Amino acid sequence: MKRPKSPSFLMIVTSLVLSVLLIFSTTLKADQTLFAEKGVVDFSEYKNKKLKYLIKGDALFYWNRFIDPNKIVPGEGKTVPIPHLWGNNGSKKIGSGTYIISFKNVPFKNIGFSFSLNSAYKAFVILDKKVLKISERGITSLKKERILPWWGNTKTYLRLGNSKDFKLVIHVSNNYFQTGGLYKIVVGSEEVARSYKKTFVQIDFFVMGALSIFGFYFLYLWSRNPSDQQELYFSLLALLIAMRLAINGNYIAELIGPSFINYQMILRLNYITFFIYPFIL
Repeated sequence: MKRPKSPSFLMIVTSLVLSVLLIFSTTLKADQTLFAEKGVVDFSEYKNKKLKYLIKGDALFYWNRFIDPNKIVPGEGKTVPIPHLWGNNGSKKIGSGTYIISFKNVPFKNIGFSFSLNSAYKAFVILDKKVLKISERGITSLKKERILPWWGNTKTYLRLGNSKDFKLVIHVSNNYFQTGGLYKIVVGSEEVARSYKKTFVQIDFFVMGALSIFGFYFLYLWSRNPSDQQELYFSLLALLIAMRLAINGNYIAELIGPSFINYQMILRLNYITFFIYPFIL
């Protein structure tokens, strides 16, 4: 039986890249950057509800302390820039701390948050004198041996109603990564935040699905002709990238459930698959 002809490697990669770029160009918009001053973000001049806002500037930071959201003392805390990597501003690379940012004149009735940290964290919002826990990943603690780490981006949502002002309090713990810190905060209307999340998930699954199909197809072609090592290497590379997307996107953890995931095993897979790249390429 005649062996099926292999598609051009360059043609496959080009098609995949163009497809992803097409999705990005038709669905995504650039972030609007807002700068916090002394831990305060003011939306007075930013009323566009169709954008998501990247928060930069200053946050109030308390090293080696978990500030009770019910007992915040004005004037305390050290001002640090966002993004903030531990190891300076009086902090160490391993430990715990609290970030506090105040939001004023927020134009959304329902708000979406996206946090990017390579640490365990717990986030609270103080709204109308009520403390609401809005998100939690891993286990935070002032005792290093009790910290259960986590990493990646997390999205959560909150109904503000008619309230325009609130405080965001984030407890962060790191005992596993080289350095802890707060990398990124993005806010926007819940509708926009959910739309962006849905878009990125669709892109990730599109790429993972395409790579998996290519990987198994070329593995089949290699099984028909083991002397062609190029097909084997491309197959392994495609499957490896698909696996890393599943790991880095936390899709495995979300599918099985964080409480059933061995965090150390997932993290080791992430690093091991990265260092396999040079041997395949």
